[in-house]
Amino acid sequence: VPLSMFSLVFNLLEKNGEEYHYKSFSEVDHDLYVMLTDPENYLFDSIDERNIGQLNFSSGKLFGRGEHVSELINAYNRVTSAEGSSEIVLVSGYSGAGKSALVKQAQNSFNEKDGFFLCGKFDQLQHVEPLSAIVDAFSGLCHEIMKKDAATRDQIRSAIQENVGSETGFLINLIPMLRNIIEVPVTETIQIGAREAQNRVKVVFRLFLRALATPDR
Repeated sequence: VPLSMFSLVFNLLEKNGEEYHYKSFSEVDHDLYVMLTDPENYLFDSIDERNIGQLNFSSGKLFGRGEHVSELINAYNRVTSAEGSSEIVLVSGYSGAGKSALVKQAQNSFNEKDGFFLCGKFDQLQHVEPLSAIVDAFSGLCHEIMKKDAATRDQIRSAIQENVGSETGFLINLIPMLRNIIEVPVTETIQIGAREAQNRVKVVFRLFLRALATPDR
């Protein structure tokens, strides 16, 4: 398969990245046309044999997923427009089908509206670490909060302390990165039963989310 043809097909299938070359099918049709009508210059077997010329194959575009991206953005808009509203959207598909790339494509719209985007992955190699994906997601959130201006950070800090209260130290035990936002003594680990520990984690995270998920954030 000539390299230029391989590059065209690869660009259509590639799912990662944010900068796209093809904006419509007519642009793909144009590149195919110049390959067929001027193969000496545009249809070659090695990148060293010919200059690519007018063909510019940028990877990353998600083709045919516009409707799915819109569904994610619409769900976000519905939640942010109605106080107290919440939704969950499930994205299913085989491994490598582009689920993560689809969600990341919608992430730009979330960021434009000053929303928080949390991302965590349950890694098989980290299955021995409790809540590894959740901790990873909220650690990333802490990084995003640290990028905010001082007034916003102070507002978030006060909201966390007000909602989480005496359990703030316990929360920092779970999410050490949170120490960059709130400076409180880390509480000692208390030996309690498994069910009690599970309930405590649920309550603390619920309070934590209540502090962050407000209509203005």
